[in-house]
Amino acid sequence: MSSDGLRSENESPFDDEIVAEVRAIRRELGAAVGFDLDRMYEQLKAVEAEERQTGRAVLAVVPPSGR
Repeated sequence: MSSDGLRSENESPFDDEIVAEVRAIRRELGAAVGFDLDRMYEQLKAVEAEERQTGRAVLAVVPPSGR
């Protein structure tokens, strides 16, 4: 994005600093477990367990009914 805040014709509306940062973190986390989804899930569950031990609330995502 240019200094005037406008995008050039070649820039996607999704090319911004926050999206780039999220994508970089996602790549880093994936690379740490060799992009293995089972290992990612295990790591997530381990972090959730640690958070619960500290007293923090861990919210479960409930799929919408009808699925």
